[in-house]
Amino acid sequence: MEILLNRWRGTGDLFNIGSFRITGTMLYVIYFIIFAYILSGSYAVALFTGAMFLAGESVGFGKWVGYLCYPEEKVLEEEYLDKEGYGFPYIHYIANFIAPERENFSAYCNTAIALRGLFWGAVLYLGLYIGEANIINAFVFVYNILPYFDILPYAVATNEITINLVTYMISILIWTIGFPLACLFSRYTKEKIIKNKFISINDRWESQEIYYGMFQMIANYIIVYTILY
Repeated sequence: MEILLNRWRGTGDLFNIGSFRITGTMLYVIYFIIFAYILSGSYAVALFTGAMFLAGESVGFGKWVGYLCYPEEKVLEEEYLDKEGYGFPYIHYIANFIAPERENFSAYCNTAIALRGLFWGAVLYLGLYIGEANIINAFVFVYNILPYFDILPYAVATNEITINLVTYMISILIWTIGFPLACLFSRYTKEKIIKNKFISINDRWESQEIYYGMFQMIANYIIVYTILY
């Protein structure tokens, strides 16, 4: 399911209900809300996970994916002018420190897109790791420091279903290495595989979304297996 949903996420608008547009991102958010609720039994964790998916997805990555999928088509002097990653979480600066873009642009892009996957996976699974009580208490803390409001009590964790630190780190690692690997695999995949009203896998960019969805599926499977078994 993640493979299909990640491809739809990159599609944009899927269909309209009246004047309301349904996007692939919306469907993937709903999927993760249901996913988190089934595993945790907590509305707070589910909604937090959905919000964090959007937070992770909203950070740009077009510069790095574009180059890694189509390196032969890019003009480096033009790529240097692209300001992708200059804002929060400052991926450009971290990647450029590790692998300076003007020395090895390919290494820079691989580093940046891996950091992009790390950020996305880390925020996405945070709710499943810290649990309902900590999520609620974070909001309670902010509420209580605001003036003119009554003090709210803090929640106490009781029999929460969460993932352990090892599972959390492994899942993040898969999102981290999966992004550059998906771009790499796309360069060795034939273009124009399928294109219809249901799905399009018509170029390298779309192929990398399929491959990255596969890595996302593996990470989710590990989390499910850890909690259930």
